[in-house]
Amino acid sequence: MTLRARIALAGGDESLGELRDFLSSQCDRAHVTAEIAGDLQLAAEEVLVNIITHGYRGSAGNVNVRLDIVRGYLVIEFSDQAAPFDPLAMPEPELGQSIDEAPIGGLGIPLIRRLSHEQHYSYSDGRNCLRLKWYLSETTHGPEPRDNSDELEH
Repeated sequence: MTLRARIALAGGDESLGELRDFLSSQCDRAHVTAEIAGDLQLAAEEVLVNIITHGYRGSAGNVNVRLDIVRGYLVIEFSDQAAPFDPLAMPEPELGQSIDEAPIGGLGIPLIRRLSHEQHYSYSDGRNCLRLKWYLSETTHGPEPRDNSDELEH
């Protein structure tokens, strides 16, 4: 099954619910397993909250989301016009501290890395683009699907 879907979010308070509904309906349509759908939901919510909170600093700003499910892969892509920021360049936090010594925050990006199978960041034409990828079966760890990032509507 091939599924390609997009949603444009205003980046306000209602965006998180819209994203949840969008992903839930698309995962249902494509018969994505509950485990992958749950990991996708959690990672996507973290990305969106980070874009709104840190990228747009709480102000409304457009976030485009594209979901592709094709040939055993699920790819979600977030595109925004916030200041350039590569979340994948962030160092791993130190986790050996006691709860009283540990800093607040900073665990979202490591969570996204652990939930998804692959991550890729780029900045082009004034837009941040973060792509997260999941393998839907163990047999899809082979060749990459065709990169059609040049076909994206930014």
